[in-house]
Amino acid sequence: MPSVPRPVFKMLLEEARNVLLALALVAAVTIVMLALVRWSSLRHDSVVYVMPVIVAAIRWGIVAGIASAIGGVAASAFFFFPPLFDFHVSNPDQALDLVLFIFV
Repeated sequence: MPSVPRPVFKMLLEEARNVLLALALVAAVTIVMLALVRWSSLRHDSVVYVMPVIVAAIRWGIVAGIASAIGGVAASAFFFFPPLFDFHVSNPDQALDLVLFIFV
C-alpha cells in the first residue's frame, strides 16, 4: 500500500514547532551564560552556543539547527559583546568569531 503524503500545513507546523524548540534551547543557554558571567569569573565564549545547535540539528533537523545557529549568534552579539544590548559588534575579532560560528 503506497504511503499518503502528509499535508503541507502539518509539515510546516511541525517544522515551526522544531524551530521554536531550538530557539528555546538558545534562550536557556543564554540565561545560564548570563548568570555564569555575572556571578563568577568566567568569561563568555560563543562556542557554548554550539551545544544547542548540535542538539537541534540532531533531534529536529537542519532547519532547526540553522535557526539555532542564527539565534546563538544574535544572542551572543546582543548580550555579551560590547556595546551590550545592541547587535553592533565593535571589535573586528569578535565579528569574525560570530561569522565563523554561523559558518561552522
